[in-house]
Amino acid sequence: MCGTAIQLWHIQPGKPDQNALIERYTRTYRTEVLSAYVFEALDQVREISAEWLQSYNEKRPHDALAGLPPTTYRAQVEAGNSSMKLSP
Repeated sequence: MCGTAIQLWHIQPGKPDQNALIERYTRTYRTEVLSAYVFEALDQVREISAEWLQSYNEKRPHDALAGLPPTTYRAQVEAGNSSMKLSP
């Protein structure tokens, strides 16, 4: 082990708002991928999921990121062109 301690924190039962970011992402993925297609094979799920994830991260604007896709936003923050900070 490298000596880094990892502590697990669980949300309280019945409190999905404590994990709102993940809940939102999961709902979007479920609606736009899992409920939108009838899959015939696991490889098809993987392929469509990979395409969706690339679009979600590289093309799709996110309101919380000033209308930028996450990859564009991250590049701006790392270049020092944004007043917002990245989480660790």
